[in-house]
Amino acid sequence: MREQPVVIHIPHSSHYIPEFLRPDILLGDEELNQNFCSFTDWRTKDLFSHREFPCRIVSNVSRMVCDMERFRSDSCEDMAAHGYGAVYTRDAFLRPLRRYDSIKRELILRLYYDPHHRQLEEAVSAMLKKYGRCLIVDCHSFSGVPLPYEPEQEFSRPSFCIGTVEGHTSKHLISTAVKTLQQDSVSVALNYPYSGSMIPLKHFGDSRVQTLMVEVNRSLYQQHGAFTSVPRYRHVKNIIGNLLTALSAAF
Repeated sequence: MREQPVVIHIPHSSHYIPEFLRPDILLGDEELNQNFCSFTDWRTKDLFSHREFPCRIVSNVSRMVCDMERFRSDSCEDMAAHGYGAVYTRDAFLRPLRRYDSIKRELILRLYYDPHHRQLEEAVSAMLKKYGRCLIVDCHSFSGVPLPYEPEQEFSRPSFCIGTVEGHTSKHLISTAVKTLQQDSVSVALNYPYSGSMIPLKHFGDSRVQTLMVEVNRSLYQQHGAFTSVPRYRHVKNIIGNLLTALSAAF
């Protein structure tokens, strides 16, 4: 098996909250489970697991601990004004999530956020050194119906969303993603209901680093508001495998 210059980034698949942080969470167990159903990109760690692409950067804590996709500083993050910066202060239903503590916030970032981003930077740098190029596939899932905290509240949602970054997502990658998904008879939208894709700040502006976000609608493989997968799960994983293979070939 030949290694591909591809980094698989999975930031929101975990629902782990360290015990020392649980007392800071203002939600009871039932409310916390509601948030796990809503916030977690369920099964993306498995859906995007294909042996041809062994380089994977996966967050081991819930996004309710810290969100690896946000800017570290709230002053740079638009969603921070609504309670969804790197360390959330609101839950998926707009309720207070935790007691705000600037010292604890910085501790969380140093323990989880900073190491995650260092790992991603190092993986991309290693690909550049070895191949002279690197493709980051930013892997997510989203709710089949809009959640209260989401800016986009339209109920019409595609099966897949492809997110792009100007200067870091080529037209060829975009067309490859759209055509490959359409061949599998699923609907696809660009930058809707989410936009953008992960790229380390260290590599921003380096066109050798390309990035593309793949968001899969959870209604394709999981019952809404539950943790139970549906019979089409294996088919959805195969669709994603075909997509990753096509993107790698196009890159």
